[in-house]
Amino acid sequence: MKHFGRTAVALAGALTFACASPPSSGKEQIDPEFEKLALPSVPADVQHAAFVDFGGKLHLVGYEVSPATTAAPGSTISLKLYWRSVKNVPVCYRLYTHLTAPSGKIYEFDDVGPLRVSSDTERGKVPNFPPSAWTPGTIYVDEQRLAVPRDIDAPSLALSVGVSCPELEVNDGKLEKVGEFKLPVLSGVSDGKEGAVLGRFLTGAKRGDKSKDKDGRRRLERRPAEPLGRGPMGRVPGSERENPK
Repeated sequence: MKHFGRTAVALAGALTFACASPPSSGKEQIDPEFEKLALPSVPADVQHAAFVDFGGKLHLVGYEVSPATTAAPGSTISLKLYWRSVKNVPVCYRLYTHLTAPSGKIYEFDDVGPLRVSSDTERGKVPNFPPSAWTPGTIYVDEQRLAVPRDIDAPSLALSVGVSCPELEVNDGKLEKVGEFKLPVLSGVSDGKEGAVLGRFLTGAKRGDKSKDKDGRRRLERRPAEPLGRGPMGRVPGSERENPK
């Protein structure tokens, strides 16, 4: 196994995405569907005005979320993020959205929504319209519908968003993801892992509750069978890493 230095690894990641991503430097090359997601400014009636600075390159300037405080198993959270491009972002970076349980378990929704559509390549899924293709000064609308797992047993979930770049390593001639770099949260409420916390939800589930099947239906409780030959009284009780600039 051959391991490159941190800067070289980040560069390898950038080159991988550069080779796999479609060119987007010219306006005529931008998909019209993505042009619909670009705005000159944040709507005046945005539900939550915000200012989260990700490494001085991207700002989260507003968001809308519904419902606001509850997320029952099997329900859907509607999320709309307003991102402002500030400076050019290295090509390897992509957006991510996480729901995190108190145990630390993460439910990922990184590829959900029109702004995050990806194409399958020999190097895996690659965003069609990554932050590196955005125009500085423009607002981009990032709409998502997050499906809360039906079998979740966490009593609460934290919603966080961020911007990350894969850390790659060459193994038998192939690039493999071994970690990730993230744009640091310079302002806003951080989750301590360079993600911005936007809210917390109560699920109504109890920790360790396995009383529902995968379809969200409550399992029928079965009493232990009564042994033959016994009467009613004889029942058996039941790394610090260098971030690419």
